[in-house]
Amino acid sequence: MNEIKRLRVFIIFLVTGIMAGILAFILFVLNVSMTVRLYNQAYEHLEFMAKNGGLNRPFKIPDGPRPELNDKFNSKNAPLDRDSQFRPKPKKMPPVHNKGDMMEIQQFLMIRPEMNLGFRSSFCVRLDKNFQVLKIISEDKKSIDDEMIEQIQQVARKGTRRQHEDGFFYCVYPENEETTLVCVMNRFSEMQSLKQLYLISVAVYCGSVVVALLLALFFSKLITKPIKLAFERQKRFISDSSHELRTPISVIDANLAVVLNEQPDNKWLKYIQEENQRMGKLVTDLLYLTRNDQNRQRYHFDDINLSEAISNAVLPFESVIFEAGKKLELNIQKNVRAYADESAVKQAVTILVDNAIKYSNKGGHIKVNVFTDGSRKILKVYNTGSSIKKENLERVFDRFFREDTSRTGPNNGYGLGLSIAASIARLNGGSISCDSDGLNWVEFTMKFR
Repeated sequence: MNEIKRLRVFIIFLVTGIMAGILAFILFVLNVSMTVRLYNQAYEHLEFMAKNGGLNRPFKIPDGPRPELNDKFNSKNAPLDRDSQFRPKPKKMPPVHNKGDMMEIQQFLMIRPEMNLGFRSSFCVRLDKNFQVLKIISEDKKSIDDEMIEQIQQVARKGTRRQHEDGFFYCVYPENEETTLVCVMNRFSEMQSLKQLYLISVAVYCGSVVVALLLALFFSKLITKPIKLAFERQKRFISDSSHELRTPISVIDANLAVVLNEQPDNKWLKYIQEENQRMGKLVTDLLYLTRNDQNRQRYHFDDINLSEAISNAVLPFESVIFEAGKKLELNIQKNVRAYADESAVKQAVTILVDNAIKYSNKGGHIKVNVFTDGSRKILKVYNTGSSIKKENLERVFDRFFREDTSRTGPNNGYGLGLSIAASIARLNGGSISCDSDGLNWVEFTMKFR
């Protein structure tokens, strides 16, 4: 069941992450493009003004009729007579008709109204080499106060050609050694609109992430439902079959005990008894794992003396290790305490030490170390004479896994012991890992809270 939960969490994070990433990229590109466009438009307009002496970009009236320029619907100043030979040449138009949009630059120069981007919100100031104001080029000079002049002087002193601050864009254009032209454009409202766009983008992004998360929750549940049903059926089958097997195994064991009392030297009966005991252990282990999967295994957590618990679990193996011609080394730090279930810890230690005895060679070395590392309490069980391939270090905790795939070796376990140890470590808030050089040694590490 934990595997299904992890799979569902992975699907949720994957779907949400992909959707959030795509949306973030789209919104980022949109906001950056809008910002760059605003900046470029402002600076281009200021550059045009600076190169034209502080005036807006001029447009020369061509010879001949131009309806798009001289139409009464397009310009209040256009004469009704469209014939160029009768049309008077404009020299200076009354500002009341087209204020700020037409001026006398040269005899045949005028400003096209639709090209006057920001003209009413832009102006230029000519400064001398001491940054004193020589001339203000603006239609509305009254709106330019002393504070604005001081700000323009500070901008000119910096010397950077393009600058912006508080919604104002500046273009510093040195005309010659004596004068500098500073063109200014007020884009405060557009900058505020950009900020609103940023906030809206953040709100849209957050809302979309929430929607993506809800969709991921729904679809992950839908996807993992068949897998969950398959796992539940598998667990039910293992549980039911294990319970069904316990009775015949117990009956066989009882009958064998009676027969062995009459024929104690019958080796065939002893073989049957050994295999029956192995089968009984397999059933017990399967039931244990099934109860763990169904959260029916009861644990009693308490503050325990981990050093004593591990010592008590290892001591019964001393004689077994000695008789097998192997060496046992104990390095147990005193009074190491942990919050765990003592009986479960002893069971895990028993599994690891028994595994070390089985897979160490004759004359091999078995070490059990207990120590603290910061807030973590660590148990290490090491043995020589065997190894695990690097690609199998994670798989050793899988159920029924054995490196000897033929299962014909002398160590005839079922491959459930390490799975039980991993389950105990996890349910006690710890972890377990395996390390090996792939040639001569194996080491298991359990960490407790």
